[in-house]
Amino acid sequence: MARVTRAQIAFILIGLFLFLLPVFMHNQYVIHLCIMTFLFITIAIGWNILGGYTGQISFGHASFFGVGAYTTAILWLRLGVHPLLTIPLGGLLAAVFGVLWGYPLLRLRGYFFAIATIGVGEATRVLASFWESLTGGSSGLTLPVPKVFSKVPFYYEMLIIALIVFIVSVWAYRSKFGLGLFAIKDDIDASETLGVNTPLYKILALALSGFIVGIGGSFYAQYIFYVEPGDVFSFEKSVNLILINIVGGIGTIFGPIFGALIFLVLQEFVLVLFPNLHLLVYGLLLVVIIIYQPNGLSGVISYVRRKIVKKRRRGGT
Repeated sequence: MARVTRAQIAFILIGLFLFLLPVFMHNQYVIHLCIMTFLFITIAIGWNILGGYTGQISFGHASFFGVGAYTTAILWLRLGVHPLLTIPLGGLLAAVFGVLWGYPLLRLRGYFFAIATIGVGEATRVLASFWESLTGGSSGLTLPVPKVFSKVPFYYEMLIIALIVFIVSVWAYRSKFGLGLFAIKDDIDASETLGVNTPLYKILALALSGFIVGIGGSFYAQYIFYVEPGDVFSFEKSVNLILINIVGGIGTIFGPIFGALIFLVLQEFVLVLFPNLHLLVYGLLLVVIIIYQPNGLSGVISYVRRKIVKKRRRGGT
């Protein structure tokens, strides 16, 4: 019989707490913060699979987010498709879009690839801004708001998505596929000599990354009830995904979670007290982490955990 680990028990307890939270917590603002936290965790995990696991730093992931958001908006408004059914379709279209531009661009390495992704993101935003017949142009698309609106269904919807995406990221981290991605990140030439099909692995990582970010964009559209290019395709969203992962721990399992929590706390609470100061605080935190702990908050927690384990062993002897 398989032994249940402490990590698995903690995961189950946290999951139960999150599922029961709306039963005891009726503050709509808190529910909203939780929803946005789950959303940022989801799309940060999506970026981490390509940027953290594979080492392909992308500044254009907002394009996936926007494709997912507009897929939901267009299918819902023009074809009457139920918004829940558009979530996997938004992810699928984002993944296909990623493969289309990723096939030629993934041949680039290092900062050449990063710069190219900026062009992809901005080109997508401009295209959406001028394609008025489909996207509504710069004015965007307004979605129908229900007469009776509650945030609780959205809470559970985004929580389930975040949990599934987290499980997928853990699988990717520990699987043979993940080993291939990390091999590419460490040394692409050496990984090829070891038999890793690097072009295929990078395309698959980009498609999976785009799919996850795309479903995040799809959810965002049906939660906000409004999409416009300047928001869903914004360069700021792409940069935020990178910052979240760097602060939390790029290339780690829990990095996107820690980074998203810190980002949302600073954005919501510091922004209220000191407008525009949250970016300064987050920037200072980013500088400190890069200098003293490149592995982010995940590295800090791992370091503290090792110290505690060593202290207990010494005490035991």
